[in-house]
Amino acid sequence: MVGPVRQRGGQGCADTTGRGVDRKSIDLQLLGIARSLMLISAILIALLSSPAPSRASGEHLVAAVATKGSPHQPFGADVIDGVTQAAEQINAAGGVLGAQVRVVGWSEDCSRERAAQIAEEIARLKPSVVIGHLCAGAAMTAAPIYAKAGVLLIAPGVRHPRLTAGDTGGLVLRLGGREDRFARETVDVIKSRYPGQRVAIVADRTRQASGLAGAVAAELTRHSMTLSLDERIESGEKNYDALAARVRLSGAGVVVMPAQPFELDVLIRSLRGAGSQVPLVGSEILAVPSLIPTAQREGDRLVLMLPWAGLEAEAGTEAERPIQPAQSRSSHPRRDDVRRLSRAAVDAWAMAARRAGTIEAAAVARAARAHAAATNVGPVRFDEAGDALVPSYVPHVWRDGAWRALSQQRR
Repeated sequence: MVGPVRQRGGQGCADTTGRGVDRKSIDLQLLGIARSLMLISAILIALLSSPAPSRASGEHLVAAVATKGSPHQPFGADVIDGVTQAAEQINAAGGVLGAQVRVVGWSEDCSRERAAQIAEEIARLKPSVVIGHLCAGAAMTAAPIYAKAGVLLIAPGVRHPRLTAGDTGGLVLRLGGREDRFARETVDVIKSRYPGQRVAIVADRTRQASGLAGAVAAELTRHSMTLSLDERIESGEKNYDALAARVRLSGAGVVVMPAQPFELDVLIRSLRGAGSQVPLVGSEILAVPSLIPTAQREGDRLVLMLPWAGLEAEAGTEAERPIQPAQSRSSHPRRDDVRRLSRAAVDAWAMAARRAGTIEAAAVARAARAHAAATNVGPVRFDEAGDALVPSYVPHVWRDGAWRALSQQRR
């Protein structure tokens, strides 16, 4: 720093004109400051350009982003738990490419603002991979930030189609299904379980139900299948006896009903009262506790298309999917699903890194698309868009106190 300003002749005041100041001394001090600034700049540049601390210390940093707050309040640290379980197993087996995996946990609240803030902080650390961001809006906000930094994001359970539609250089992978595939996969189930049958569609007038009904009708047409009846109902009716009669007259062998639980229950009572045993196929809107008594009575005659959560049944087997009171008409994944898929995401990343021979994000993403990885939810591979090649929806029936996934075989 510059030393004290010299004072003139004991007058006790600073010489503001510069006369009498030792310019040589000031020049030397300024030179020292310049050298210090150059040294500080060099240190900062070295720090900013150096590898992330985890890599420098021989570790692979995995960032796990949990979601807290509505609508994910119950989930808490389930992402972090699943990622940690996978990392512990991987480390016990020798790590990835000779280095251990270290997990660092973060949390956001589903808001785009918080997601962006977290993503910026994580991107500066240059982790090997980011696992998390359960909310679609948060994930779609964070994804381009990670991509710009050259960081791979694997989002478990996010079902919004646009997650993998952006220009992110292939650095976004979705481990889960897509909500826009309900119609396609519902029709696949109908073809498999009810081959050659006419199909009736009954939906309420809500935007969600009407949209699903329209998509199913279009898919039936694409497959040259017979749509015998397509109706929209008014909610809150005490019976649908007239509709049940029309369903019977249409010759429908299966009814697709993306409607609310109350309306489904009323229609089923009307159908059974009219002597019809026609099976019904519904959406996840119906997977609520209030429908359980109806599901218990109906057994295999009521099939719900529920989001895939790593419990795809092998041929001829069933997988238990206990319903939780908190589960409602939301398309968000459940707690067990989150933990399971988060663990699988780490397994998929580790296997891809080994195949690629590097943890460089683009190379790992290419390997994840080219080769299936053995994970706790079965083999996982991603398509060119970054979507996992897994079912988006799986048929379930209620048996022995749980929704159980069925193989898509003929009855």
